[in-house]
Amino acid sequence: MKGKCSSFAGKGLFLLRLFVGIIFVSHGWDKLHDLDMTSQAFTAMGIFAPGAMGVLTGIIELLGGLALILGVFTCAASTLLALVMLGAILMVHLKNGLSMMNGGFEYPLALLGACLAILDAGPGKWALCPDKCGSWSKKKGGCCDEKKEKKGCCGGGSCGSGEKM
Repeated sequence: MKGKCSSFAGKGLFLLRLFVGIIFVSHGWDKLHDLDMTSQAFTAMGIFAPGAMGVLTGIIELLGGLALILGVFTCAASTLLALVMLGAILMVHLKNGLSMMNGGFEYPLALLGACLAILDAGPGKWALCPDKCGSWSKKKGGCCDEKKEKKGCCGGGSCGSGEKM
């Protein structure tokens, strides 16, 4: 059901993708921009293979954030980003409790929830949106056509239920 309280009705998934994507792009860029600092920070947090994990995490955050912003490969991007946030919660923040004021897990938990919501709902409107089958649809009006939808290529995947762009 579309929201009725604003002129943004029906565009909530786009806005969620946009804002969460911007956050991840920023975090990924910060990690990749200064790999020495990232490696030192990951070492201090007790993360195994801190140099490699810093690069891997930075790449996932940067490219995953860009994918969310554009609405491409949203299933893969939101899954990988959710796993990064789950790792951040379990390896770094959980021991500090919920409160962000104490270094807790409330912020990565919110990002994890956003990634899971995008994973569940698909990219929504205004997405470049390759479908779950991995091919670009040239069909006018959306990323999933009825034939692919019936075969299970689109529903529940990165295109939701064939929502028009």
